[in-house]
Amino acid sequence: RLGRRLPVHPDVLTGLAVVAAGAVLLVPAWVGALLVLTSALLDGLDGSVAVQQDRATRHGAVLDAVGDRVCDLLFVLALVLAGAPLLLGIACAAGVLLLEGTRTVTGRVLVITVAERPTRVLATALGLVSVPTVGLGALTLASAVGLAQFSLVLTGDAVASRRTCARRRGR
Repeated sequence: RLGRRLPVHPDVLTGLAVVAAGAVLLVPAWVGALLVLTSALLDGLDGSVAVQQDRATRHGAVLDAVGDRVCDLLFVLALVLAGAPLLLGIACAAGVLLLEGTRTVTGRVLVITVAERPTRVLATALGLVSVPTVGLGALTLASAVGLAQFSLVLTGDAVASRRTCARRRGR
């Protein structure tokens, strides 16, 4: 109901989510963690507002998906700037793009995984907060675990995709 009353277009909320994600790069880590969560909240609101205001469009869905990927990449960059290894950041960014790209191309989620967007958002926020208190070792370990999870997810998605294609050919 709140979305119906908000005097803002859903595309504006999408844009604000990306701006909040970009601002993460410009502020101290603890403020960045709050901005990561704010970005995720705005991202969750845009689709809800679009539906409640009867403004859901194909353009809005594409804008939302592109905004999500931009935010994901900005979150990885924020972690690298906070001290995560660059190559690990590149690998995680590639994993996210491959995972979400595969889903976009196939038109559906083949496997629900631990690497979903809410998990990535929380991992980013916790990573930014942990660097000053726990140190870079914890961030590197968390990044390595995340990369391993992405590898498993991509493998699972690829296997599920092959099975789906094989079933279609068999019909």
